[in-house]
Amino acid sequence: MSTATAQATTAFLTGVSFSDYTLIDAINHSKLEGFKRTPAHAREDMLHPKNGTAAQALGHAFHEYILEPDAFALQYVVPPKVDRRTKVGKETWAQWEADNAGKSLLDADEATDYGRMKASIFAHQTARELLMGKGYNETTVIWPDQKTGLACKGRLDRITQYGGDSWIVDLKTSKDADEKSFKWDASRYGYFRGAAWYRKGLAAVRPGPLRRCCFIVVEKEPPYGVAVHEADERALEQGDREMTAWLDRYAECLASGEWPCYDPGMGLIDYPPGQVDEVF
Repeated sequence: MSTATAQATTAFLTGVSFSDYTLIDAINHSKLEGFKRTPAHAREDMLHPKNGTAAQALGHAFHEYILEPDAFALQYVVPPKVDRRTKVGKETWAQWEADNAGKSLLDADEATDYGRMKASIFAHQTARELLMGKGYNETTVIWPDQKTGLACKGRLDRITQYGGDSWIVDLKTSKDADEKSFKWDASRYGYFRGAAWYRKGLAAVRPGPLRRCCFIVVEKEPPYGVAVHEADERALEQGDREMTAWLDRYAECLASGEWPCYDPGMGLIDYPPGQVDEVF
């Protein structure tokens, strides 16, 4: 669990692999998300991180496919279709495994989906312009939080110029890219908090005009619809307030060594709003 302090200088780094990024001793927004429940839950997540879901693994692979195609080509491979019940098939498979040791498998259907999702993204005018203009992909920023003295880090999908403004672009996959649906995903999964965290980090290492933030959202099933949504400023401000509060709480827990869970007293519960009339 990170206890890094602000002795570390600010940094703006490109070309850092995701595995190397995870080794940087600093707090990121994902670790702070545990404070949505209690400090005890946050500490448990930090000490014993759970393995990501299959959907998260595919999402990470897709990010590399779009934003770091060279790294993707080195890490992911589609296995050949061979009949491993036959001698020739077994030999072919054994040789293929030896040639691709340590790489991650991507089945043919997933590879096809990725190709169609990418085609949809680049067929969308705004998404294409955001991704193809001058900018930086998968950038690591490290900065000291001035209030708590903690070292913080973030990994930004993309930084670019668009329409005369500086943008932080976050690539997301979703079941539904429609604005009404995705805004609930953005709230539920902390996308606004993440964007606010990235913006704070980028401002610390590259001071300048206030950056705007948007999400390029591509659906995971045909027809692989694509939409681009800008994060509302009020949502970003709320995300920043939540992240700041959780970072402060994290610093307090580190200093005290206490990671409280639920209130030790007794609370009072009732039916949720809108439920009483339905029951009675």
